[in-house]
Amino acid sequence: MRFQTAAIALTLFGALGAVTTACATRTDGEPAPPSGFFSGTQPDSIDPTLAQAADAGSDASTGPVGTAWQVGIGRPTPVLHKLYTEHLGEWLRDEPTHSASFGLLGADIGLSLRQFGQQVFFFGDSFAANPAMENTKTVATIPLGPPPDVLDLPKLVFPLDSTGVFTPVSLPGLSFGPLTVPWGSIALGNSTYVYYAAAWDPTTQTQTQSALAHTQNGAFTSMQLDYDVPSTHFIGVQALEAGDDVLLFGEGPYRQSALYLATVPKKQIANHSAWRYFAGQGDAGCPTFSSSEADAVPIIPSDCIGEFSVMRSFELGGYVVTYNCFDTNERGIFMQMAPTPLGPWSAPVKILDPEFDSYTKFIHANPQVIGFDDGLSDWGRETTFGFEYAPNLVPEWTRALSPGVFSIVYTLSSWNPYTLHLVHTVVGVDGTSASPTPRGVGLPKATLVNGDFGTGDLT
Repeated sequence: MRFQTAAIALTLFGALGAVTTACATRTDGEPAPPSGFFSGTQPDSIDPTLAQAADAGSDASTGPVGTAWQVGIGRPTPVLHKLYTEHLGEWLRDEPTHSASFGLLGADIGLSLRQFGQQVFFFGDSFAANPAMENTKTVATIPLGPPPDVLDLPKLVFPLDSTGVFTPVSLPGLSFGPLTVPWGSIALGNSTYVYYAAAWDPTTQTQTQSALAHTQNGAFTSMQLDYDVPSTHFIGVQALEAGDDVLLFGEGPYRQSALYLATVPKKQIANHSAWRYFAGQGDAGCPTFSSSEADAVPIIPSDCIGEFSVMRSFELGGYVVTYNCFDTNERGIFMQMAPTPLGPWSAPVKILDPEFDSYTKFIHANPQVIGFDDGLSDWGRETTFGFEYAPNLVPEWTRALSPGVFSIVYTLSSWNPYTLHLVHTVVGVDGTSASPTPRGVGLPKATLVNGDFGTGDLT
């Protein structure tokens, strides 16, 4: 087992001000990670879309690095509480997308990426009108724009073939069976990389492989496989650009994992052997890294992290992770924050409580249990509960609504109905408050017309 201490300065910001721990360089034969790869606090490592958070038209592939993040370097990571969560809308089947019109009856995941002047969304297993297209993967785009409002979602544009049917993603070399799904993505120049959790094992009930694929120049339906390797702690991977490196956040067993961290040079992103895994704190609290995944230790200890999403946010002052947890005692969508990838990570905050925020509102509950039909079920699945999963953040839509009050936007999958939703949660520091905008104010009262069908028709 060979370790090394990272030659970096790890800067943590807390309520008492800045505390800097300088880690001396010590190696035992392995190349050290380049300095600065950690830092959400270093201006040269910031994704342009985060520095340009106020500009809904910025483009991660070409935009300049602004100074906004530098202004926020010294701020402590705020302690945030959920103020409210609001369903913005179902995004596939309803208008304006109306996915059934091109053969897509349902899909999940909705992984977000901004590149080439558009917002790109990668989807998981397809429920298709053509049985031969079941479990294929899809992709859609929308124009750049501000965060959508309730029931005012932009139309998802899917590539269609000559017959008007959606075009699935092609990825030779990787079996696109059920539960082989996109987990993370990153745009590097004209290249787009997508991480897949792959090779579902029905016995152990988890994926067992981690795969990376890429495409260039926006050809999102035509991917090339870079690698497909066994994994234990990085089956599902999310990636963030950091200077000359890529930060890799990973989870292991399906919906029963902790969260782990690794790094790889950007120029070697397709070389899995170039990964270095965070292996704990060494001398004087300095982080150590190993070339062996077996040495990886969690940055967030847990046994219930499922599908997760990570962003680095100027607005919120650090790193944010959201994930679903199906622990019987603590069920829902959770958020944690930290000033650096290593932490310290805040306590989990439940930002979506299924009992109060989603069941019978946009996720189906079994009528035999709740005593009535909520009208949300897929046909023939009425006794199957839906559930909330895959809260994939859309970083560019994070906004400060007022001092100490922030909106985060994420896609959310629901199992029943099997579709994708757009949700936003408003969080705030102690002493703040906010409530959803009242809907329907000022509209005339509804009146019943032709209630007895006296006209003989439905007019």
